[in-house]
Amino acid sequence: LKFIKDFNFNPVPTSISVRGELDRSFNKIIYRNSVSDQAGALPNYQKFFVFNRFYNARWSLTKGLSLDYNSRVNDIIDEPDGDIDTQEKQDSVITNLKKFGRMKNFEQTVTANYTLPLDKFPATNWLGAEYRHNDGYSWRDSPVEREDSLQLGNTIQNTTDQGLSGRVDFLKLYNKIGFLKDINTPKRKPTPTEKARQPTLPDTVKRPPDLSGLTGLLRLVMSLRNVTGTYNRTQGSILPGFTPSPYLFGMDKEWNAPGWGFVLGQQDPALPVKAAERGWLSTSSLLTQPFSQVLTTDVSVRASLEPSSDFKIQLDAKKTTNSSYQEIYKYDPTDINADPITGFVSQSPTRNGTYKISILSINTA
Repeated sequence: LKFIKDFNFNPVPTSISVRGELDRSFNKIIYRNSVSDQAGALPNYQKFFVFNRFYNARWSLTKGLSLDYNSRVNDIIDEPDGDIDTQEKQDSVITNLKKFGRMKNFEQTVTANYTLPLDKFPATNWLGAEYRHNDGYSWRDSPVEREDSLQLGNTIQNTTDQGLSGRVDFLKLYNKIGFLKDINTPKRKPTPTEKARQPTLPDTVKRPPDLSGLTGLLRLVMSLRNVTGTYNRTQGSILPGFTPSPYLFGMDKEWNAPGWGFVLGQQDPALPVKAAERGWLSTSSLLTQPFSQVLTTDVSVRASLEPSSDFKIQLDAKKTTNSSYQEIYKYDPTDINADPITGFVSQSPTRNGTYKISILSINTA
């Protein structure tokens, strides 16, 4: 019943933090007497006003399960051109500041870690396993353009990373049997002084049978001491031309775009089509950045063998695979392959991949 004794549940988050940073820079340069006319001596301005905000929350639901949320918001406080030397310009800056500015970048990650309670049970305390799940989402604003034909839209990106690690402690399993435990932890050999002090048994006393052969055989059978392994799977999508802006947790004010699935790492190959049908994509003909998706899997296994205390072997097996897909999904109603309703068309779809794997070369060594 150790798993009941060690089970703790926290009904409220462990920690919550909110931090804001206001950073304003103003630089004005005037080159005097460099030209003869007054128009050539116009000042040169370099300035920015940003409002960065950071949100962090951690919730340890139990000893083995924890949740972490982190987000960063980068806002720009727009200012009128030139010096802020009139009441109208000052009011404009204050108004933009009250609105927290214009969002330029938004990033958030949600991470869950879970340790399986295998060590709480005597029958499985020689096993161990941990699972990690991380979902990331980011939104990047497009450059400010005054003409609608130049509005390329924003770029959204998500990632989902799953990792599973496990270990098998065969030595701990062997030692559950007393006789095997004695073999794995042999007694210390006596020193010459200690050996001289031991009494000599007469020939009439029956000596215990010599089990050194059996002990050596069992020690060889128990050569496999432990095995560890990891499995990681990472996926991600990038969608350019996205027009809505985030409000809270990456979602827009209507809580529709881009959808909770995409914010939480969902990989949907039909995302551009759905976004176009819902009016979320820019119709600029200049948009050529591709929609892309990637997938990476990584498997690693390591085994330790000890045929004897003086001879150790380590075996490693690894395999990594990568695959990617991309296409240019743009608005071009003149294309014969364009969707008759949305006017969008898929151009230049490509898919490629690589893999790397370890091999056992002892046969040809």
